[in-house]
Amino acid sequence: MKFNPEIEGTRRKERENLRLLMQAGGQMMSSKFVEGHKARTKRLPIPVFCEEIPRWAANQHPRRVQKLFNDHPRCQSVISITNMRAAKRLLAMEAALLNELEDELELIKEMAD
Repeated sequence: MKFNPEIEGTRRKERENLRLLMQAGGQMMSSKFVEGHKARTKRLPIPVFCEEIPRWAANQHPRRVQKLFNDHPRCQSVISITNMRAAKRLLAMEAALLNELEDELELIKEMAD
């Protein structure tokens, strides 16, 4: 099985956070991009192909970021995927590798029986 250097260079947690952002439409308020509960909350690490965009820099980014700031006037910053193509490619490669691993596992189970 071949491993791609793009996948090897990212951690599992980064890929999970990237998937979380993709499910949220490509951006999320930084106040929502946390884990934990009440006093034990901490910010999630910003994944690869993403960046934190402050309100004053929203004009330099896609309309979806500007719309999020307009919908939430108190929001100070947004975590957004800046390279959507690369992010989708990375998640697709990860899904393909997981499918290959599942197929190999099924073959091993069949051979053991």
